[in-house]
Amino acid sequence: MMISGKKIFLLLPVILCVFTSMAQDEIIHTLMKRGFPLDYAEKLAVLQKKYPNWHFEPLPVTELNPQYTWEYVLYMETDKEPSRSLISGKKEFAGYFHPTDLRTYDSGCRRASKEAVAYFLDPRNFLNERDIFQFRNLRHKNKVPLRVIKFALRNTFMEKEKLENGMTYYKFLARLGSYFHIDPLFLASRLRQEQGIKGTPLVSGKCGTLLQNMEQTSSKKSDLFSPNWLLKKIDEHNYLQYDGLYNFFNINASGDGVFTIYFNGMKEAQKGTPEMAEKWGSPQWNTRWKAIFGGTLKIARLYVYNHQNTIYLQKWNVDFRSRTTQGTSRNFWGQYMQNIGAAFCESCNTWRTLKKHRQLKYPQHFIIPVYSGMPPLPCPDPAKGKCIYYRQFGM
Repeated sequence: MMISGKKIFLLLPVILCVFTSMAQDEIIHTLMKRGFPLDYAEKLAVLQKKYPNWHFEPLPVTELNPQYTWEYVLYMETDKEPSRSLISGKKEFAGYFHPTDLRTYDSGCRRASKEAVAYFLDPRNFLNERDIFQFRNLRHKNKVPLRVIKFALRNTFMEKEKLENGMTYYKFLARLGSYFHIDPLFLASRLRQEQGIKGTPLVSGKCGTLLQNMEQTSSKKSDLFSPNWLLKKIDEHNYLQYDGLYNFFNINASGDGVFTIYFNGMKEAQKGTPEMAEKWGSPQWNTRWKAIFGGTLKIARLYVYNHQNTIYLQKWNVDFRSRTTQGTSRNFWGQYMQNIGAAFCESCNTWRTLKKHRQLKYPQHFIIPVYSGMPPLPCPDPAKGKCIYYRQFGM
C-alpha cells in the first residue's frame, strides 16, 4: 500500500494485534458501532477474538427499506406465497411441516411452517464458527488453493473425472472463479448441493430419453410424474432433442412434479448461453464444461453481482437493491432455492472444507442481515434439534 509515496507494510498486522489484544467488551462495542445489535455483537465478538482476520459487515435490511421489518419479511417468505419456502416431504423433516397445508409441492416437498421459516431466517441462530459461512461474501478475492476446491467435491463423481476440455472439475472451477471474480469454493459447494454424489439426470446427457420414457408411462399413478394436464401442454414434444445437454446448477429446474422439473431444466440447457453462440457454434450447454461455464455466468449476473452475494441472500432475497434488468424489485421471489435449509447445508460444506485444510485463519468477509422488530430471543428450532438430516451437521 502506498500513502504519500511511502510503503506501509504493517497495517494488517496492527489491525490484527488490536483485535487480539482487545477485551471482549471492547470488541462488542466496536461491532455495535458498525451497526450490529447487542445480541449479534456478543456472538460475533467470540468469533472476532478467535479469528482476528475475519470481518463482519451488517446488512441493514430495514434501513434500506423501512417496510422490510422482521414481521414483514417473515410474512413475505411465508403467508404471502405458500410455495416460496419449502422443506423435503420426507418424514424426518416433519417437525418443519406446515400444520394445515398438506399439499405436496414440486418433487415431493412440503410447505414449511412459519416457525420453521423464522428459525432459518433468523441470522442470530447461525452466528457460530460453522454456520456463519452462509453469510460469507461470495465475491471474496482471496485465492483458494486447488486442494481445497478438490476436497469440496470429495466422494462425488466430480472429484477425479475430467471434462471435455481436458481439465478436472476443480481446476476448471478455480479458473471460472478467477474469471468471474467469484469464490470457486462456493461454486464447488453449489455443484455438490445440486448434484449430490452421483449426479442427477440433468447431467446424465440422456435426460431427453428419460423424459420420453416418463411421458409414455405417465398414465401410471406415481408421485414421480406431473398431473396429466401438465403433460398435455407439452404433448408430442421431441424430447430426444435434449439428449446430449447438461444443466449442472439445476437452473430453472423447477415445477410441479419431477417430469416438469427435468423438462424445464433441459429447456434451460437448450437455451444455454446466447452470448457464447458465435464462439461455441451454438448457445446450448451441449458439453459438461459449457454447462458449468454458462451456469456460473448466470449465477454471477443474476445473483452474486445483484446484491445476493451470500448463500443466505440467495435463499432469502431481502436486500432492497436487488433488481431485475428492467429495474423492478426481485425481493423475495428472486431466490435461487426454495428449500429453507439449503443455505445452512451448503455453508456447512464450505466450513468443513476450510477447516480440514486449515484455511479458517485467513481473511473472511461476512455480510449479515439486520432487521428491526426482531423477537428479543433467537427464533427456536421447531424440530428441537431432532431432525435426523440436520443433526448430522450438529444442529
